[in-house]
Amino acid sequence: MTLAWQRLIPSLTLCLATVTPAFARADCPADTDLIFLIPPEAEAGPEGKAARQFADRANAALAGRHCIGLRSDTASANLAAALAAGEASFAALPLTAVAEVAPALDVINLPFLFDSPHHALVWAEGLPAPSASADTPALLGVLLTGALQMTAPRALSTPADVAGLTFAVSSASPASADTATALGATAVPVDSTPAAFGAALADGTAQGSFASWPVIDFGGLYDAPTVITETNHGITGAAILAAPGLIATLSPDDVTLLLALLRQVLHEQTLLAFETDAMSRQAITEDGGIIIPLDASARAAFRAALAPSYDAAATRLGSDAVNAAVAANAAARPFE
Repeated sequence: MTLAWQRLIPSLTLCLATVTPAFARADCPADTDLIFLIPPEAEAGPEGKAARQFADRANAALAGRHCIGLRSDTASANLAAALAAGEASFAALPLTAVAEVAPALDVINLPFLFDSPHHALVWAEGLPAPSASADTPALLGVLLTGALQMTAPRALSTPADVAGLTFAVSSASPASADTATALGATAVPVDSTPAAFGAALADGTAQGSFASWPVIDFGGLYDAPTVITETNHGITGAAILAAPGLIATLSPDDVTLLLALLRQVLHEQTLLAFETDAMSRQAITEDGGIIIPLDASARAAFRAALAPSYDAAATRLGSDAVNAAVAANAAARPFE
């Protein structure tokens, strides 16, 4: 793990420059009428950066008609409730928690659905326009931050290779625990920090992990004899939601303006997050980490093994939603 701290310094500098102690305000007067809620644990990440960038651009364009302020005093677990209670106008809800709030988006949590986070981006940016319903939050867009890979003492080229192993997974990601169980493995929930993942592997609590490239990098999860199987089996990110009925209270022109600005910001911040992922992947390779990409036939085998998860999702969300996502992944050509 040579020079990991040197790679971290630029990231920390960028975060501090982007998310300041004045995060609760985006140059708005005291009577700010639109609040964008970000969980404290996400302030310094892509969610916080996207929220500030959106608020700054929107406030400049709205010219005083509305003002978006930023607040971060509510944890991820309470975001949906705060939004429903009218305590905020917008919120960034982790994708792992969207099932009850934005059921159509929960398709993104199906394991091994997307070949890469870039494939998921093609699908996410083609989602329908948000609803103006007064009963449910409106899905305005999706911020993607990367994908989960598998680390283990051996390459995991088939579902049988996963069975019997113990994996550290994020305690905030029920889908990861479910995936491990469905593949015959044991999930050990840990905090989402690189240090927590690293500690679980170091003390033998877990043999491997389901983790993103930055977590694998800065948590040192790739030390020999570990092998990283590049599965991209879980997409990470956040859903940007509007409070129920909010869209109906804004003028059509302002709705169009805000959506255009938000989607531009989400696209930019998603690509920046993907670059961060790529930097960590490259750093791991340069430091001797072993990475085994999962080919198409192996991915198909994992999907077949997880067919019950897909069947359950089709029952819960509708087969059309699942089939549309599968078709979008197959048709996407993000690297051409």
